[in-house]
Amino acid sequence: MSFNRKLFELVDVVQRSAGTAGETASAVAYDVQKRANGLLSVARLKSRLAEKNREIDEALKSLGAQLYGTHIGEPSDSEALLDKLAEIDTLKAEALALEQEIGAEKSRQLPLTPRKVYAPACPVCGAGIHEGDQFCGACGTPLGGASDAPAAQDTAASAEDESSLFADTADTEEPSGEAEAPATADTAGAESDET
Repeated sequence: MSFNRKLFELVDVVQRSAGTAGETASAVAYDVQKRANGLLSVARLKSRLAEKNREIDEALKSLGAQLYGTHIGEPSDSEALLDKLAEIDTLKAEALALEQEIGAEKSRQLPLTPRKVYAPACPVCGAGIHEGDQFCGACGTPLGGASDAPAAQDTAASAEDESSLFADTADTEEPSGEAEAPATADTAGAESDET
């Protein structure tokens, strides 16, 4: 294969890889933005929950002081005690609702697993094309319905294509022979007896 042909094939692989990398970066940026928005929402909810828990603690302290006052003989209004209990119940219900909202928000967040990127490509030159393109921007080939059925671009496959362009023809030798079995206590003892 001539040097120019190899060079053109390499440039073609680089172009396709760059197009795929750009689309991957765009998809990753979108996913990161959505995840950041979700994390910000969860952080806001957790802040509200922490404030609600502080309100519950203050209400419980107030209730405890009223109950202790009753214990040591200070008169307390039973209606005030009931109001404080109702306030605590309301605060706890609000805290529970916030916890459920946090759980729902966390379940809506995107997983951190990588996604396969699908990039439509020209059937002739492999250049990236966009939905609705009638002609390839690189070689001018009429696309017809090619942009409607995107082909999966597997980065591992394109890396294999690239490495095969410059692969050496020399074969590497596989190690021959049997691997030695590791010495066990029995064989180690037998070897030391022989010496």
